[in-house]
Amino acid sequence: MSFGVATASLFAAVFLPDRFHSNAAEMLHGVHKAFLLLGAGTLASTAVFGALKPTDGSAVSQHRAELSEAA
Repeated sequence: MSFGVATASLFAAVFLPDRFHSNAAEMLHGVHKAFLLLGAGTLASTAVFGALKPTDGSAVSQHRAELSEAA
C-alpha cells in the first residue's frame, strides 16, 4: 500500500504545476491527469494479476493451495 501512496504522490508532483504560479483550474487539471494515470496503472495490474492461477504462489508460501470443489 505504501508503494501506491508513493506512486500517487510522484504522479501528482509531476503533473501539478507550481502552486505560486498557477490558478485553481490548472491545479485541478494536473490532479485529473494524475488520477487518469493511476487508473491506467490499476487496470494494467488487474490484467497481470488476473492471469495468475490459484496455485501460482504455492512455492513461495511453502504450502499447497487449497482448491475448492466449485473452482
